[in-house]
Amino acid sequence: MAASAASRERSRRPPLLAGSYRAGARILRVVPRGLRHAAAAPGGAAWYWLSPRQRRAALDNYAAALGKERSDPEVARVARRAFQNYGRMLMDFVLMGSLTPAELLARVTLDGRDRLDAALSGGRGAIMAVDGVGTLQPVVLRAINEVTGRHYRRIESFNDHPDTDHVQVVEVLARARDDLVAGRLMALRSQPAASQASLGARLAGWLNRFYG
Repeated sequence: MAASAASRERSRRPPLLAGSYRAGARILRVVPRGLRHAAAAPGGAAWYWLSPRQRRAALDNYAAALGKERSDPEVARVARRAFQNYGRMLMDFVLMGSLTPAELLARVTLDGRDRLDAALSGGRGAIMAVDGVGTLQPVVLRAINEVTGRHYRRIESFNDHPDTDHVQVVEVLARARDDLVAGRLMALRSQPAASQASLGARLAGWLNRFYG
């Protein structure tokens, strides 16, 4: 009887979730974009403070990826910004449920495509850190600064620099990859022992896909 009730409860979840998603999409459709994103910033900050487990994992991850102590203010700043960007991304994801394909395409813009084409035309490669939540950019920038010995504030500046060559691009990507893996391992070590087995299995699968 208990198993049957649990099965019925699970079968009701998809329709409820779908209905909630569609309702949220219709509501967000009438909310101006500026207001949506303005609400996402404090919402993401609240998520950061109200979810201690995820906050600890984020701090461990970014500390390892940025090569700084966990207590460094820069680590906390980047982690909070990532949570705020997650909030913005969630708003946009829900909004998509109310858009037609034509409306969705009309909202897509390409900024800086000419700069990417110019960098690629030289045959040396270029780096794009496109993740939507601001997670990759600080890791890639740290790798760029370590490889080149210069202090870049933007990835585009590295791509545009006349001394940038294919060897540097490959070395930066390899170092950023290793820093991201180190961050994942650090986050795994911060988890309670009871959950480390399942997290370890997921991490092993992620590493297999990551390194091919």
